[in-house]
Amino acid sequence: MKDLYGLKTAPRDYQEEVAKRQRSLGLVWLVMCSCSYVLRKAGKVIDVYDYVDDFIFTGSSRSDIIDEVTSSLSQLC
Repeated sequence: MKDLYGLKTAPRDYQEEVAKRQRSLGLVWLVMCSCSYVLRKAGKVIDVYDYVDDFIFTGSSRSDIIDEVTSSLSQLC
């Protein structure tokens, strides 16, 4: 990701990059809340809420969340 600090469009550019990466991982943006994404896969439900640069993960089970986050990180790195 390019340096965005100091640009007038930095907050918007950052959020667009976050949204693009979350969509690439299979998360779907919820229309009623622009900060919320959901992943439904094989009986799992994982919700991701992002606010600026903080993320909250919640879902059907803790192990599902950990497995999904771990596999997602390996895809991004």
